Amino acid sequence: MTIAGKLQGEVNQQKKEISKTIEQHSQDINSFLITAGYHYEVSIKPTGNDSYQLVLNYTGKSESIDNVKNHLSYGERNAFALVLFMYHTLREDVDLIILDDPISSFDNNKKFAIMNMLFRGSKSFQGKTALMLTHDFEPVIDVIGTLKHIFTPAPCAHLIANINGELEEKCIESQHVRSYSA
Repeated sequence: MTIAGKLQGEVNQQKKEISKTIEQHSQDINSFLITAGYHYEVSIKPTGNDSYQLVLNYTGKSESIDNVKNHLSYGERNAFALVLFMYHTLREDVDLIILDDPISSFDNNKKFAIMNMLFRGSKSFQGKTALMLTHDFEPVIDVIGTLKHIFTPAPCAHLIANINGELEEKCIESQHVRSYSA
């Protein structure tokens, strides 16, 4: 078997896995898209020869979007990729999930929808060991302060600072989080 043939086989296998993931979780994915404020829904359409096409429709309309890559914004593609990443890691049953600043570029509604999708419910990272690195303090305030009761087990947060070349870690607890109005 040539290298190109082997690679094509691996690409086809990856396509099948993506298709299967979207088929199995399309209801949850579509629910996420609505919660995040995206007016789309996804489905899979077989195209023959063990291939498929991801179909993206405007919510409530039968017309599909011809070129997903050209139609969706970078943020929309990123949000969708995060959800697919979540399902992939759950299927692989990994021991540690590291998310490097996955939500800081989104508005608050989308941040909440993404955090909800990633960390709540039976098909989420809930109960898994997940390390989320972020510069965005708002989700930390929400999760540690006002929303900690909806997560099981309760999440924890740490501030890591570089002080004069030495790393310092401090636990952030709910009593450290205060809100005020000016």
